[in-house]
This record gives sequence, C-alpha cells and structure tokens, in this order.
Amino acid sequence: MKAIRSFILILLAMALVTGATQRPAGAELVNRVSQIYQLFFDTDSSLKRIMPDGTIQPFTLSAGQTFVMTAIYLRFYASATNTGPYRFFLRAPDATNALWIENMDNIQYPTGGATVYGGGTAKTLNPGVRMSVIPTYQVRQIPVPPNDPNNGPIITGTLYGRITGYVIP
Repeated sequence: MKAIRSFILILLAMALVTGATQRPAGAELVNRVSQIYQLFFDTDSSLKRIMPDGTIQPFTLSAGQTFVMTAIYLRFYASATNTGPYRFFLRAPDATNALWIENMDNIQYPTGGATVYGGGTAKTLNPGVRMSVIPTYQVRQIPVPPNDPNNGPIITGTLYGRITGYVIP
C-alpha cells in the first residue's frame, strides 16, 4: 500500500512539474505587433501590407518564407446583377492551383435607387492556411449542380477585404 501511495505521489509530482514548464507549440512565434501582417488587395489586384504605423508597402515573401493566413474579411460587389452565388479563390500565380476557396454569402446593397449584388465572408482560420507564394484572387459564379462549383464563369466587380496573418521563416 505504501508503494502505491509513493508511486501516485511521484506521478503527481512529475505531472505538475512538467505541466508547468511546457508551453504550447509556437506560443512565442508571434510576440511583437510588427509580426502580425494586415494585407489587402489593391486596385491592381496586388497584395499590399498595412504597416503598424499606418503606411502601406507592397507585400513580398523572401525565399524560404511562408505566409500563414489566420483571418479573412471580404466584401465583393459584382459589376452585373443576378450573377451570384459567388465563390472566392486565392490562386497561385499560375492561376490554375487554388490555395484557398470560400463560398461567399449573398448580399444586396441599395445605393441611390439601384441595387448592387455581391457576396461577403468573414472567417477566422485556426491554425491557419500556409501559402509559400503570393496569391492572386478570383471571384467565380457557382454553377447549378451537378456542375463543378469551381468552374463557374469569372465575375468582375469590386473587392474590399483584409487578410490577417504572419510570416514564418
């Protein structure tokens, strides 16, 4: 009986000591505001970074770096009506490989008597989506099933959005 109590006491002590010294993986990866990246698509579809001081810089990745997208907020206004529902794509520069795909909720926005149609989404991505290349975006119409939802026509319009994440070496 004494051996069992001693064994339990030793196990409890080990659990308390190791539990107090362990940290979650990557807990110190992001420890400065300058490591958080706020990105947006400029009018020429290039990604720009909003710096902590409010200035804007082109977003670039050095060799061996990867961007981890942790949140995305989008609002899309289509150039033509009745073109939804919409699917948003982040694509590799070759425009054939999709890095991330998301359906957009339908929106209608009345402005001065006219109605603008589009889509929107807000997602928090945990633990994140890794991208080793700088993506471009595409908005496509989701065709009627059983057609492939990734092959609808490209829809033109205006995109507003913000991508949050961090860069790892």
